[in-house]
Amino acid sequence: MRRTTIYFIAGSLIILVVIFSYLYIFNIYEITYSVNPSSLYSDNESMVIVTSDPINAFGWKIPFRNAYAEFNIKEGKDLIDILSEDNKKGILKLKVKNKTGTVVVYIKSKYALLPSEVVIHIYPNVA
Repeated sequence: MRRTTIYFIAGSLIILVVIFSYLYIFNIYEITYSVNPSSLYSDNESMVIVTSDPINAFGWKIPFRNAYAEFNIKEGKDLIDILSEDNKKGILKLKVKNKTGTVVVYIKSKYALLPSEVVIHIYPNVA
């Protein structure tokens, strides 16, 4: 084979790999929301982190990308303190007060059609 043919085939393969990577690995298909930990205790020290994770076509978390999200606390504002809210990265950190109840957070992402609801239960500290 000639060198020009080899260069053409190698260039074509590289272009195909780049297009495939963009469309299936780095493109956002879905947003999932994670709450860590899912339930808390009213000890005035517990923290919860709510994150929005972009998901690609294979169901993996997308590397090197963040999902913009706006957080709106609809219920239980008096039960928590907001430590930090980073809309660009889609991260919300909350700290629990000494009260029990339920906190409802609505999350509207740039890549989602409708807002999603996250429910965080705060249980009494019995220890």
